[in-house]
Amino acid sequence: MLAVRASTGVSSKRSFSGNEVYNYLFMQISCKHAVVYDAVLCSGGGIVTEKDCVMGTQEIVELLCDIATEVGSLIGEKGAISVFRYAGKKMGRKIGNGHSGSIEDARDLVRSFFQEKAFMNEINLEGNQAVLSGCKIGLVLQKRGIKAGSDALCNFGYGLIDGVIEGVTGQKVVTLHVDSSYQDDGITCREIW
Repeated sequence: MLAVRASTGVSSKRSFSGNEVYNYLFMQISCKHAVVYDAVLCSGGGIVTEKDCVMGTQEIVELLCDIATEVGSLIGEKGAISVFRYAGKKMGRKIGNGHSGSIEDARDLVRSFFQEKAFMNEINLEGNQAVLSGCKIGLVLQKRGIKAGSDALCNFGYGLIDGVIEGVTGQKVVTLHVDSSYQDDGITCREIW
């Protein structure tokens, strides 16, 4: 079970719904400077308390990878992929909310988000092909011996892309991983957005 310690010091062990995982992940990723939460997720999916500690990209990715691993151990790998893709899509819709435009506008919004949050060094878009260079998520997965591209954490990103595009354009898409290549200076992922 995934345990999250509340400020009281009491541990809570239970399974979490897709909405609860989404709410936690959104709070960790969406703020300009992500904040560490020392909180328990309420039955309504809300966050109880907040601390002043700021997390860097590496720490956020490590935390998300830990959560993905725990969720996978609870509900299986396919279940974790489904929950994380759902959470990513829901977050993507929130990012796309208030924007309206073409698929190119949506893709630029996704690129800006990933680069602003420092999840990728560079994203090149050509047609529906995307090349993500210096993927920080892939580096964390590689250190843990997990192949980039099919992990629940990668599926969070695919869902986020799907959600932003749907939120901006109204079109439903399914982001697909093509391949990943490993270099000394990082990981390059190729995807179809």
